[in-house]
Amino acid sequence: MGHGTAKLTTLLFTLLFLITGCGSGGGEDTLLLTTQEQEPAPLSLEVSMAPKEGPSTGGTTVTLTGQGADLVRGVNIEGTPASSLKIVDERTVTFVTPPHEPGTVHITLYTSLGTATLVDAFTYVKPPSPRLTLLVPNAIPLEGARGLELRGSGFMEGETLVNLGDLEIAPTQVTPNSLLFNAPPREAGTIPVSVTTSVDTSNAVEGGLTYTEGPTVSSLDPHIGPLQGLDSVMLTGTGFVEDKTIVHLDGQEITPRSVTPTTLVFDAPPHAEGLVDVSVTTPGGDSDEVPGGFLYAGPPDIISVSPSRGKVGGGETITINGSNLFAVDQVTFGEASADSLEVNDEGTQLTVTAPAHSVGLVDVEVSTPVGTDTLVDAYDYLAKPEITSVSPAMAFAFTQTTVILSGSGFQNASDVRFEGHEADSFTVDSDTQITATTAGHSSGSYDIVVVTPGGTATARDAFTFISTPHLASVTPDAGRVNGGEYVTISGLSLSGTTSVTIGGKPAHIREINYGHVDVEVPDGTAGPADVVVTNPAGSDTLLGGYTYVPYPSLSRVSPNTGPVSGGTDVTLIGSWLETAYSVRIGGTSVSFSSSPNGLHFTTPPGEPGFAEIVVTTVGGTGYFYNAFTYVDQ
Repeated sequence: MGHGTAKLTTLLFTLLFLITGCGSGGGEDTLLLTTQEQEPAPLSLEVSMAPKEGPSTGGTTVTLTGQGADLVRGVNIEGTPASSLKIVDERTVTFVTPPHEPGTVHITLYTSLGTATLVDAFTYVKPPSPRLTLLVPNAIPLEGARGLELRGSGFMEGETLVNLGDLEIAPTQVTPNSLLFNAPPREAGTIPVSVTTSVDTSNAVEGGLTYTEGPTVSSLDPHIGPLQGLDSVMLTGTGFVEDKTIVHLDGQEITPRSVTPTTLVFDAPPHAEGLVDVSVTTPGGDSDEVPGGFLYAGPPDIISVSPSRGKVGGGETITINGSNLFAVDQVTFGEASADSLEVNDEGTQLTVTAPAHSVGLVDVEVSTPVGTDTLVDAYDYLAKPEITSVSPAMAFAFTQTTVILSGSGFQNASDVRFEGHEADSFTVDSDTQITATTAGHSSGSYDIVVVTPGGTATARDAFTFISTPHLASVTPDAGRVNGGEYVTISGLSLSGTTSVTIGGKPAHIREINYGHVDVEVPDGTAGPADVVVTNPAGSDTLLGGYTYVPYPSLSRVSPNTGPVSGGTDVTLIGSWLETAYSVRIGGTSVSFSSSPNGLHFTTPPGEPGFAEIVVTTVGGTGYFYNAFTYVDQ
């Protein structure tokens, strides 16, 4: 056999290739060798080949298996050598297909005994177009990211580029169904992503790639919750990404219920009492912690209210002491809501402004997101005090006096004052009476003020400290003899005035004040009259302080004639003309002057004949008929 083999190697062989089961995917090929110098002496080479098809881009590793496979020294496909020929063992050899147009091709084997052709043994198929299904992750920070994965099909190693917007990026790793690439820094926004192979360009992956700024957080609503947790806490900020934002609450990762770019809602899990940090993570990075964090607390507990009473009109600053007084939603006094809510950092002291309410005890209730607590009958609304009478209402100046104040709402009175001066002492006898001791004060009328938690009562000019009166003037200081005028007597220490006389007759007192007394003048006798004012401390007299003036009278008119054109200077001579304030002649008012000699005026134009002169003084009006004659010249 060895001799025959040596001889055959020098001959031209004709290789008859018998194909058994060609195209059936798994049949074996038998090679028969013959020479021209002897009868055919078939030498069979039985091999199988797999796979029998591959992409037109080449690169398919084909395995020949069977008897004689180790004889193969080269492989040619339609004129193009295959690469990477490898004899694995005496029955196995592998090679890699070169690129070729799509279609079925012959494969030529070169062996140590000759060549053999496998007819229509391998089919080149067009590779599928690349298709993208998923990008992970699809949102990254502005500084870019490494190791992004595109998933799909039709990717080709060495022949695939990633299209990131208008930028082409070579992948770092490629398999037929996935590839990895690095995304460079870029401005915020979403850009399309596709891939291009030697076959085609893929679809753009759904959603593209979003470059996003890092998240910020600003507030939580509510920012307090019970120990058993709280549903639907809203976090406000910026840069949140839907399906890609995680909330970190004291180390726990929480997936939000809903996410918009500026808000997200999550459920706070159960936690021990205390303040916890809250932040978020997005593809853009990690946020800072929410200012103030999230507070886990128990329900509020009210211990006391101070002060515990006040005015029905409200307005007092009230301190509520207790625990867990955080994030108070509402404080009510009875049915009325308080405002100006302020709480200390420890949640143990709450300051509010009491609202207005009707008289009586009311419950105080505090509500927080965690719960509500009520302190029964915690605050007492008191009626505003009222002073109805003062007895006595007068005392001598600079002496102490015990005064009984009557009225209502005096319970819990804290202060009694006389015109800003505190009483030397006072006792609240009942809700309707206070006994107070005044300090000595100078003469004058004083307001009395009573202060209680329910408010302040003021009795104007209710108490008078008196001394001997001192008179200064009477205005006006003259009037009719039949009286009836209202005059004001001015002076000092007049508050306690008990009587006034003018010309020895009592005057009706209309009003009394420290500095004046208003009276109605009685009738009197013509001439000056003394004015006397009396109070418990004594009297003072203003000699001739008031003058009773009778009706005016004329004894002579000089001259008593004049031309109708007027211009005559006339003097009226008579009695009680000094207080005149009006002169008329012939029905026409004229300007006049007064002197010890009488009244002086100039006649206006008039009709020929007699003219009446009318003079009005504080004592009355005098009518003087035919007192002047107009002469037609």
